[in-house]
Amino acid sequence: MAYLAAIALALLGVVFLILACIEISTSDPWTQKWRAVLEWLVAAAPLLISVQKLWKLARGYRHNVVRIDASAVTIHTMGGKDFHIPLAQIRAVKWEPAKNGRGVLVIDTQQTTYKFDLHACPRADTVARLIAERIA
Repeated sequence: MAYLAAIALALLGVVFLILACIEISTSDPWTQKWRAVLEWLVAAAPLLISVQKLWKLARGYRHNVVRIDASAVTIHTMGGKDFHIPLAQIRAVKWEPAKNGRGVLVIDTQQTTYKFDLHACPRADTVARLIAERIA
């Protein structure tokens, strides 16, 4: 989905650049058209700049994996870290939603407490529910 958003932003930015070029090519004197050209360029710049970050984010989410099998939970984060947590060691799991739309998945084991935000664990609320069902 983020790939589509990046492509849409890129296309919109290119359209704004084309409109700036069309404005430049008119026969009006430069003193009358420089503001319109500047407006189109200012509109295109943030869109084209944000495409790179959105594309990079989409590539990171592609590598984000959560697997729950009969014996363990395996989480591979965008940062490349792997967590293998045996279900037998999990004492509690909870989903803590936040007001800003992000939340935290908390997995409490005998040795440590793991905290994953939405960047580290996609659909953390669903993952918390599935783990809770397995350990119950």
